[in-house]
Amino acid sequence: NILGVILQAGYQITQQRLPIAVNGFLTYRHQVGTSWNQMVTKCVRIKQVQLEQDSGKSLHDDTMHQTLIDLNRAGIGLMEIVMEPDMTCGEEAAAAVRELQLILQALGTSHANMSGTVLWR
Repeated sequence: NILGVILQAGYQITQQRLPIAVNGFLTYRHQVGTSWNQMVTKCVRIKQVQLEQDSGKSLHDDTMHQTLIDLNRAGIGLMEIVMEPDMTCGEEAAAAVRELQLILQALGTSHANMSGTVLWR
């Protein structure tokens, strides 16, 4: 189930069946409690890494009762990292994404800029 806009062609090209990488993991540190010295090392399984075409995005304006479609990035290649549901809370998920963001920035594969809800380069 793809949430968002599908390319104008009516379909999205994905490498889901022949991914670049499979069966990996990401280790990250997660704070438990209220003190920064209470950190736990956690691990999330990465099911696969695949290439896709960016399909654009929908911008919903509830006050104007309209949906705007931004196709500026439509068709541009992106890297999708599919993780298994190993995290138990939102704080763990946020910690894992922050660690992934640092790794992608260090490798130069992404600006990993969280503003605008994208991790793309």
